[in-house]
Amino acid sequence: MMGLESWTQNWIGNASLAIFSIAAVQAWAHIGQMVVLFVAGLQAIPPELIEAARLDGATKVGLFLRVTWPLLAPAAAIVVSYTTIQSFKAFDLVFTMTGGGPAYSTEIISTYIYNSAFMNYAFGKAATASVFFLILISIITFLQFKLLRTDRVSY
Repeated sequence: MMGLESWTQNWIGNASLAIFSIAAVQAWAHIGQMVVLFVAGLQAIPPELIEAARLDGATKVGLFLRVTWPLLAPAAAIVVSYTTIQSFKAFDLVFTMTGGGPAYSTEIISTYIYNSAFMNYAFGKAATASVFFLILISIITFLQFKLLRTDRVSY
């Protein structure tokens, strides 16, 4: 009736669309929290700094690159860290929406561990995957810590 017939398809039953459908649901579930963090970061920027930059002749782009973004970097680091953690914790969403299917197209490490241990009783595989998962998360956390350091200021 509204002309949206092209949108009616099996979003989580289609192997090529299922992972994107889950990603859209994950983004929708957490976008509000990310906006709140960014708004809090923006509100923490003293208006005197923005006014001083404008008086010094800063353009809008210069104002963003030299004042707003460096002061918003801690909030951005929190958002990046949080979304990374949430993406690794997506077990519940994947398990309830698709169970890792169709044809394993949405299987992530945590659903693989669950299926190996509790469905196939392959506890050795599950333990090995768990150790790999721990190492992977440790490496990603270390890299984020190094790349997202907010104590550096570039002028």
